[in-house]
Amino acid sequence: MSLLPKKSTIFELFMTQGTVIKKASDLFAEFANRFSDIEAYSARAKAIEREGDAVVRKLTYELAETFNTPLDREDIHPLMLELDKIVNLINRAVQDTYLYGITEKPPIMDAFVSLIQGAADELEGLLSVFERRKYVAELAHAVEKIRGIEHEADVLYKDSVHTLFTSNRERLNDLFPNDADSVITLKVLAMTRCINNLEKIVDAFQVAANRIEGIAIKWS
Repeated sequence: MSLLPKKSTIFELFMTQGTVIKKASDLFAEFANRFSDIEAYSARAKAIEREGDAVVRKLTYELAETFNTPLDREDIHPLMLELDKIVNLINRAVQDTYLYGITEKPPIMDAFVSLIQGAADELEGLLSVFERRKYVAELAHAVEKIRGIEHEADVLYKDSVHTLFTSNRERLNDLFPNDADSVITLKVLAMTRCINNLEKIVDAFQVAANRIEGIAIKWS
């Protein structure tokens, strides 16, 4: 038995979580671009969510088995769950599209997808410098970029929901041609759910970035 402490792989697993998040965001972008074969994309999104769950299990095991952790335990576990939540929310966005039978892509979806992919890129960069456990310039820049993306998402969300609920009959007919009033009402509610999911995804990126920033400041 070695008396030396086992080398922790916690930062490597955080990086793996970042890779899974990027994979989920890329799939979501592909899904939004095609907006067809929704059932098939639903299955693919669920498979990626399971990949994220597997990383969480590995991190949990690592946390339980490692005596000397590179970060405080009370910081590792919440961050692990916040990163996993991003993948869960992307999966939910795809699943809800299938469950609610949304066939018309929300006009604002492409703009949200661009923000989600930008946040995923910034988060990957953020996690790559996280192992330094210092509040370095690269980390601060990535956090600020994610905050800016979240602010853009807030504006998009408010504008799109407001437009959806204040549109006149003619505008709604353009969005949902040949549908009766009762069907249009249900579709507006389903589309609102879709927009809510998009906004929550971007919010989750900021929550994770804030957590990483706080840990880095703590160790600086």
